[in-house]
Amino acid sequence: MGCSFQTVCLACHHQFISSSGGGFSFDELHCDVCGSLKTVLYEKHKDYVELKQRYFASDSKPPERVNESSPVDPVLDPPSEVPPEDVSLEMVESYLDRIVGRCECGGQFRLYAPIRCPKCRSDEVKTTVMIVLYD
Repeated sequence: MGCSFQTVCLACHHQFISSSGGGFSFDELHCDVCGSLKTVLYEKHKDYVELKQRYFASDSKPPERVNESSPVDPVLDPPSEVPPEDVSLEMVESYLDRIVGRCECGGQFRLYAPIRCPKCRSDEVKTTVMIVLYD
């Protein structure tokens, strides 16, 4: 489940709206350098969905939360017909690089990249008000 928040940067005090999570049929990925958002639709990228499900079904563990505004929540219950394999986060992110490309700033869109301030690019941000939940 995704969420939009009113967010404030703790470094420069800029206020902005941020999104995190994704939904039933898409992932929201943030650039690891500037924080830009890109959406990956599952319908268009079924191989990505299967690879990600295998990653979550494997013994691999997702990283700890990067900051309080970057929840770790994508596809927590993969279908039972997808057998666990030794799929690493690096494999998933390498596949993401091929399907979404690089950000205009040169960064990479990542499953666990933190929300960043669009003004100063700091990841020291705090969500203040939840605006909407979506799926």
